[in-house]
Amino acid sequence: MLETVTTTPAGSAADPPQDQPATTKPSRLWVLASVGWALAPLLLALPAGPFFGWAAWRLRSRVVAVEAALYGSATVAFFALTSQPSGTVQNVGVVVGLGVMVVATVRAFVLRARVFRLRSPATGTETGGTDCPPPPGWTPVFPASSVGAPDPDRPATWIAPLACNGRDQHLVSLPAWRTIGYVFGGASLIAVQLYLHVYGRGLGIGIGLLLTPLFVVLFSRRLDGPVLYYRNWGVRRAVRLDRVSAVATTAAARYATLLLSAQGVRRPVRVSLRSTGYVAPPAVADHLRGWLERPGVQITPAASAVLSGEFLTAHPSKRPSRLYRALAVLLGVVLPLSSLGLGVWLSHQRQAELRIPGAPGYSTFGGPHGKPLAVGRPWGRPCQPVRFTVEQDVPDWVYNQVAAVVAEARADGIDVTVETRNFYWTPSSLYYPAGQTPETVVRVPVFSDDATPPRLRDGQPERILLGWDAAVDPDGTHEDVTSEQGVLHLAALNGDLPATRRAIRQLVALSQGIEASTSPESGIRQGSTQDRFTPADVNAMRTMSGCGAAYPSAP
Repeated sequence: MLETVTTTPAGSAADPPQDQPATTKPSRLWVLASVGWALAPLLLALPAGPFFGWAAWRLRSRVVAVEAALYGSATVAFFALTSQPSGTVQNVGVVVGLGVMVVATVRAFVLRARVFRLRSPATGTETGGTDCPPPPGWTPVFPASSVGAPDPDRPATWIAPLACNGRDQHLVSLPAWRTIGYVFGGASLIAVQLYLHVYGRGLGIGIGLLLTPLFVVLFSRRLDGPVLYYRNWGVRRAVRLDRVSAVATTAAARYATLLLSAQGVRRPVRVSLRSTGYVAPPAVADHLRGWLERPGVQITPAASAVLSGEFLTAHPSKRPSRLYRALAVLLGVVLPLSSLGLGVWLSHQRQAELRIPGAPGYSTFGGPHGKPLAVGRPWGRPCQPVRFTVEQDVPDWVYNQVAAVVAEARADGIDVTVETRNFYWTPSSLYYPAGQTPETVVRVPVFSDDATPPRLRDGQPERILLGWDAAVDPDGTHEDVTSEQGVLHLAALNGDLPATRRAIRQLVALSQGIEASTSPESGIRQGSTQDRFTPADVNAMRTMSGCGAAYPSAP
């Protein structure tokens, strides 16, 4: 091994030239402003887009400008998703918002010093290193050179093709396939957290695990002969190993990262040889040693120890103990599978909670707090009177279908009525259980929309958007509906009267606490050919609403 150089030559970063300005220390207020700027994305990710836009202008960086646009788009998506009535869609919006908060905050702290110019060029951290070309006649030495050519008669020479020759390639980062377990574990953890409506540290950990492949791609490292290709936030750059002028390290405990300085490189390039979950192969250290250990390169003693393998062998790679292997299997296999199994079991339990007793194939729904509606009192009281209001933008032909379907439900014993086109209604058209009056009647508006409707899972256009809100019941185990509405997509209905009536029947069923049906005998099931409320539908609505026990038949 070549002699290690530890002194700093004149004119280096530690001894700035006299014509350079003296290092100035930024004010405390300026430093606090930079910290406040970096923490801004934690405020629901709202400032991430404009704040990074300002940073892009200040740094004249296209990459940061693209980041600002992405953060802004993600923030818009967050508000668009969380404003939807569906609890699942809202949860997706929460995940998007938390992801932007975490990623943007980490990125802001990375850029903070550059954006606010907290480091003067005189400190040597913002300017590139000196050029250090190989001296004349110098030749790098690699393990393959010392082994020699393979001899068919000498098995000891057969390892030459496996040894580093300085012209081969090495991946110096976590392989993509190694991130599959992280993604699986993160997705399982997020699914369980969302299902239980627990938005705590576990959700952040799950998002971090889920983003592992992204960070692996954004910060990949690869050796290709005398060139090190690396990415910083996805931007590909390269540095020639035979031009590196200084090598330092941040080796500590179980971590080792080399810092390579070269001319034209603003900051030392970081090459991690040991980190959590990753240890570089010995060939990587051999490759770096062959190109970096040459006269003129400043190599600190700690970096020399890393290159020679002393640091990596300080923790011998002996066979892991039984406890370590058990923990590895527990955390890498058992825990993700258990999380997935728990998620499936909780999903099954959730579906069981939403099933309506006595109405096979029919299910109710839950509110924003994750609790199901109570059977027999979805609005908090049995047999809640409901009146439908068809708004002015709804065409007359649609109103006629709404009136016909509501009249059919009324004849089947469901306590519903509809207002006229002039928004009048007759209180006597409803019946009132004990404790209810015309003032307690709930109003369900019906709107229409001419825009292109979204697609359902089966690829068919959505004909009606059902929306609702709910609050926790005093018993603490259920939720009570507080409001409902329906939006008819006219472009999907396209004058189809049977399809229009089925969509309205789904809205009437929703007002009675029923979200969906899988019964083949149902007239509210998606794609059903039954153009009426079937006996199974009526039984489910009267059971769920509580009207069946109070009023066996229509008054």
